[in-house]
Amino acid sequence: MAFYAGIITQSAKDRPFTEAYDNWNGSLKYQGIYADKVYASQYLLGSDGLPFNPNEGPFLTSFSELLDSPNAELKQMSRAVLEKIYTETGDGYVGFSTLVRSYAISGTVFRKGSDTAYEATRYGCYTANSLKSQFGIEVSTFQDKDLQVIEDMTAVKDPYYSTQSKVALLKVDGRFYVAGADSNFLAYALLNKSELDASDRSDIRELYSGFYLYSEGRAAECQ
Repeated sequence: MAFYAGIITQSAKDRPFTEAYDNWNGSLKYQGIYADKVYASQYLLGSDGLPFNPNEGPFLTSFSELLDSPNAELKQMSRAVLEKIYTETGDGYVGFSTLVRSYAISGTVFRKGSDTAYEATRYGCYTANSLKSQFGIEVSTFQDKDLQVIEDMTAVKDPYYSTQSKVALLKVDGRFYVAGADSNFLAYALLNKSELDASDRSDIRELYSGFYLYSEGRAAECQ
């Protein structure tokens, strides 16, 4: 896991992800590692396996399976690695962060037998009208900051999030994206990222829709 994660998050200062060509004759000077980053993402987060029984079709293998390991240290390590690459996807072409995080969805959603993996990448989305009724928060409190973390769950009425120890709410383009610290730990980690850039915010919108598209085959609407 650490090997694949190291490739994914490797800085372009250490090893460029783009190719370099000679200015005079156009010959390739060195090969970038972008393809390595993509393959590492697939191998770590979910790649098509070769089934022993062709009647069952292809299946998805992913290191997210280790989230259900009976070994506590292995489980903790796998969670830390997945959180690292989900929040800090490393340097790459435009759209690379979306690619990595989408692999994380496919690698967890298709593990139907694992609630731990399945729920990890789930986001909720609320409009300003439903924010107060479900979470007891006034929209005006988001004027000076985009992120709020609820630690006192007394006022939370949403039955899914009321069972979480903490809930993060992030305002993106007038919508409020939500994740619980316990069940949705990958989504929660991204919402709590110390410095969210434009790609992160765009990804959050896409990942909210992507989760329901993958898991339920439908377009999701903000509540």
